Amino acid sequence: MARPGRSLRCIDRPTLISVDQARLALADFRLTVDRKNAEWTPALAIAETHRLLDTGAADVLIEDLLSAAALRTVQDRFNTVFAELDIQMRSGTAAPASPFDTGHPGQWSLMELPPAPLF
Repeated sequence: MARPGRSLRCIDRPTLISVDQARLALADFRLTVDRKNAEWTPALAIAETHRLLDTGAADVLIEDLLSAAALRTVQDRFNTVFAELDIQMRSGTAAPASPFDTGHPGQWSLMELPPAPLF
C-alpha cells in the first residue's frame, strides 16, 4: 500500500506550483471577503438606522395612519346611515320615496318628455 505523501511525489513540479498558487489565491479571496464583510456590515446597519430615524418617513407614516382613520370614520358613518335607512324602510316608517309617488309605478312609464326648445 502506498503512503499518502508518496503519491504527491510523482506529480510534476509545475502542477504543484499551480496548486500552491491556487491555495494562496483562495486564502487571499477569503481575506478580501472577510474584510468587505467587516466594512459592509456596519455600513448597512447605519443605513437601516438612518432609514428608521428619517423624519420624513415618520411624517408619511403618520399621514397614512390619519388618512386610514379618516376613511374608517367615513365608512362607519355611511354604514350607520345606511343601516338606519334600512331599518326605517323595513319598519314602514320611512318617508315616501317621492311626493309624486302614487303607488302605481306603471304610470311613470306613460309620461313623455316635452319637445326640446328650438332656440
